[in-house]
Amino acid sequence: MATTTLSLGWAWASSGAKAAADKASLEVATEEAYKLGATLGKAGTSPALDDAIFALQDGGLTKEPIKVGDNWVVVGATKRRNADKVEFAKQKDQLTETLLRTRQNQVFGDYISGVIERMKSSGKIKIYKEVLAQLEEDEPAPAPRRPRFPMPSR
Repeated sequence: MATTTLSLGWAWASSGAKAAADKASLEVATEEAYKLGATLGKAGTSPALDDAIFALQDGGLTKEPIKVGDNWVVVGATKRRNADKVEFAKQKDQLTETLLRTRQNQVFGDYISGVIERMKSSGKIKIYKEVLAQLEEDEPAPAPRRPRFPMPSR
């Protein structure tokens, strides 16, 4: 994974063109410590943006604007720092376990949702909405919660 510090609109800040950007009401912003796949400021994220950013070297600038949602952006890399492979190797087992657990939970949740839907459609599960509504009406309002921190007394 590459970590890249980028400047959105870097071209406007260089070669005296910032005044032109201001005149055209274009926004110039800087995003520090951008990581691939993350949201780039107000612009958002897209695979095309990640590909363009990953290809940039220090001082590099995208040749063409990139469409991200409803926005068009020009990005430049002020400083690029690639991932530390030694640090990654130390965390690899933990990262693998976390991703595996997340994926297992997602697959299990999808399976349970599918089973519930099949059972509802086959009539094996019947939801009595009028009973649920009655239970909600009969349920007392929750008591106000006490603050969890000590209140000073006078």
